[in-house]
Amino acid sequence: MVLKKITQKREVNIERSKIILKTVTGSGLCVRQHSRTDNKDTYYVYNDDGFLEQLQLVLGEQALNAGFLKQQVQHINFKPVSCRKVVAKHYGAYIDLTVGMFAMEADPKILQYFYTAGMGSRHSSGFGLVDLVTDDCI
Repeated sequence: MVLKKITQKREVNIERSKIILKTVTGSGLCVRQHSRTDNKDTYYVYNDDGFLEQLQLVLGEQALNAGFLKQQVQHINFKPVSCRKVVAKHYGAYIDLTVGMFAMEADPKILQYFYTAGMGSRHSSGFGLVDLVTDDCI
């Protein structure tokens, strides 16, 4: 049996409104559209048509549920920098995920929330965990 040492990373305080993030290994960004009429899910990856629009809806809804104001939520911008598609098995179903680096622009408190809690669909299941690459964006 191989024992692995668990290390805790120090949390970073985000103070700027433009940052570059990357997905944590083993945790891709999940963007899901759920249809209540037929109870089916559609998953989007960075190069799909409608990805940015659906991601805007998902992140906006997540931020609103966390208590942020609608005016703050309207200014969330996301831009893929270096991404690729991966497929993960989640409760017996295969889902498409986006992994890689991306630039985000939003209120620093919203960015801090996404950094701490994860972002996107199914973030409570461990998807959407991100790490700060840099906050020196111009």
